[in-house]
Amino acid sequence: MRTIIVALFLTLVVDSFALNPAQMKLLEAYGVECAAKHGVTGEFMTALRGGDFSQIDNKGKCFINCVLEKSAVMKGGVLQVQVAADKLSLDGSDKTKVSKLVDSCKTTKGSDECDTSYKLFECYMKNKF
Repeated sequence: MRTIIVALFLTLVVDSFALNPAQMKLLEAYGVECAAKHGVTGEFMTALRGGDFSQIDNKGKCFINCVLEKSAVMKGGVLQVQVAADKLSLDGSDKTKVSKLVDSCKTTKGSDECDTSYKLFECYMKNKF
């Protein structure tokens, strides 16, 4: 079941941003570890894939935070702007578009680290290039 959940998450991320094979492998490892740690469900992934962010619970938000923290995009609940821009540009994406995307979301804050990561992810998904 965890493999299916992680596969759904990876499909969501890959559909949003083109990732190189090294990024995919790391993201998959982070996803497996974070899914186990936070107990996310298939319903959570289905909601994300459908663009429905209104049904997400705290476990789902903390799952997103866990993946972003492990990938160094977030550190202690703070977006690492340059790391995010660099990671989103590894596949050769237009750096200007990536910078614009990161800039449009970088001031997003939530009530705690999990909520902030979730809101940043939501912002990226809504503004992706």
